[in-house]
Amino acid sequence: MPRPASVAAPTWPPSLDAYNYVLTLNAEEIAWEGLRRNPGTNVIFGGAAPVTASRAAFHPASASGGSQKRLPPTIAGASIPFVHPALTAPDAPICWLAADAQPAWLDAVARRPLPGTPADFVLTDHPCIRHVVIGPGDIEQLLIRTSERSLTIRVTGHRASRAPVCLKFVVSAQSRVKETAAVVASYPDLLTMRPRWVKKTSEQMLTRDAFIAFDGRSAGASHREVAEVIYGLKRVRDEWSGRGCSMKERMRRALAKGQALCNGGHWRLLEQACRFRS
Repeated sequence: MPRPASVAAPTWPPSLDAYNYVLTLNAEEIAWEGLRRNPGTNVIFGGAAPVTASRAAFHPASASGGSQKRLPPTIAGASIPFVHPALTAPDAPICWLAADAQPAWLDAVARRPLPGTPADFVLTDHPCIRHVVIGPGDIEQLLIRTSERSLTIRVTGHRASRAPVCLKFVVSAQSRVKETAAVVASYPDLLTMRPRWVKKTSEQMLTRDAFIAFDGRSAGASHREVAEVIYGLKRVRDEWSGRGCSMKERMRRALAKGQALCNGGHWRLLEQACRFRS
């Protein structure tokens, strides 16, 4: 019988496919997955309907560099103060606002190109930018997200989401010049790399299993029921009580990691994301 886990989790028992997107996430996005499952977050939102990402997002019509799609005024100036926890990391316009929780960013000024001059930034050319958020101070924030890392471009001047622009990066006297230089150097590669790919490392697989275990425990599932979602009924039946009880131990480790991530551990991942590595 289906059992609800939380507003952030699929109905239990879920399919493994419902969690495989976790294998494509970077550190900042995994932090969001932990935060959206935090009991405090779920108390705040309860059963409220999620705000769809399109309310604060620009969805490129294509990545081919065709004509720029213009947003309706009511959407172009919209912003979401809180992202609903029902939205998974790939679909959520995540924009951390706390000063000590901001990952890598660049400040830029946008201007329309002079007549006869080509623009150097066309939003529809970049599939890695799925969301544009209008943040505090009316600053347009272009959210670059790939499986490797995240980067936010904070744009003043003309709206890059409304028409092609020329971008000029700005480095303030108070900024950390070395760190900013590393971000700027990585910016072209980040824009042109493939946005998403599956990372089947042992750590990424354990992170996926951790969220399954946490959601399962929230729904009242046993370790064995969690293992059945991950490995399938037949393999669990054959190996659950096998020598060394390795599958049982794997489920214990997954739950411990899930509880850590979803009960405040997301801050450690944000600190990791803040240290932008070139």
